[in-house]
Amino acid sequence: MRIPEILLFSLLLAAIVVSDLRRLRIPNGLILSGIFIRLLSVTLAEGFSSLPALLFHSLFVAVPVAAITLLTEAFTKKKILGDSDLKLVFFLGLYAPWQAGVLAVIAALGFGSVAALLCRHRRKRVPLAPVISAAFLVAIKYQSYILEWWERDGSKFL
Repeated sequence: MRIPEILLFSLLLAAIVVSDLRRLRIPNGLILSGIFIRLLSVTLAEGFSSLPALLFHSLFVAVPVAAITLLTEAFTKKKILGDSDLKLVFFLGLYAPWQAGVLAVIAALGFGSVAALLCRHRRKRVPLAPVISAAFLVAIKYQSYILEWWERDGSKFL
């Protein structure tokens, strides 16, 4: 990513998090803007030929999250992840390698569980955009360390 794209991404992500914290809602315009900026940036830098792989990597993360969410909601009869949260996972998946996306989903489950426990007395619903965003940022930053550890020592836990 180039500096202007990083700045726009940061501003959009901050606006998404603030909106979810204040209103438990993520405006579609923010997510669509981020998707458009990423697709345009990649197209200008690498050409149209790189877009299918980019979209596939993002879908590789977002579709299983959507499937697991739908199955869980069918069994529990409770809404656990909003549509905007799923769109956010897709949006963030455009900015992360698929390995980081998978790690982020695992981290978001952990972060989300902690957030739900901390907020259970104050709110019925927990804003998940901060949790999902933090998980993606941690996964992007530390993905190489985590994957290296897994290859070296992690498989011992299985």
